[in-house]
Amino acid sequence: PFAAYFGALFKVFYPDLYQRYQKVFDAGNWIPHDPGPWLGRALVWKLPLDLHFDHGDIGPTLTIPLGFFHNGEMEFSALGALGRYRAGDIILGWDCKFAHKVRDWKIA
Repeated sequence: PFAAYFGALFKVFYPDLYQRYQKVFDAGNWIPHDPGPWLGRALVWKLPLDLHFDHGDIGPTLTIPLGFFHNGEMEFSALGALGRYRAGDIILGWDCKFAHKVRDWKIA
């Protein structure tokens, strides 16, 4: 259900790009029940990161913070932007093009 929901978000916000991603996903998918459109997923657990780019990604990135923590902000320094970073928030962005980091989160 999560993959289908997040795929639908991608389709709404980037409809043209979604079609390209879905074609690639369909060609490379090896899990029959996965609706796509992302071939790769990464789980980052309690890993403090400095300001960085996600160089391996060439398109939009979906970030979903989960767990037991409070506060937290996603910083995109070049844009001068801070976004909420709370459990259950959804950030759909271009992490390969904009340096970013999660800041000020505390374990609950």
